[in-house]
Amino acid sequence: MPVPQAATRLDARSVQAVNMLGLCYTSQGDLDRAIDIYKKALKLDPGLKDAWSNLATAHKEVCPFVDPGFLSSQHKQP
Repeated sequence: MPVPQAATRLDARSVQAVNMLGLCYTSQGDLDRAIDIYKKALKLDPGLKDAWSNLATAHKEVCPFVDPGFLSSQHKQP
């Protein structure tokens, strides 16, 4: 089992471990799974800028016509 997956099994609420798992899927080219994982990270911490950035990057890879600014504008910090 890869280290990030093991980390999320130990603590599925660790937003950093979840975000890192998304990065691993991104680096493997599994962008659909990465996007799902980044969304999970954002449910845990909606203010995590790294997860928003990673999500925007993954979406841009899937559909190069998506404006990353649009994705981040969908999140309004309290």
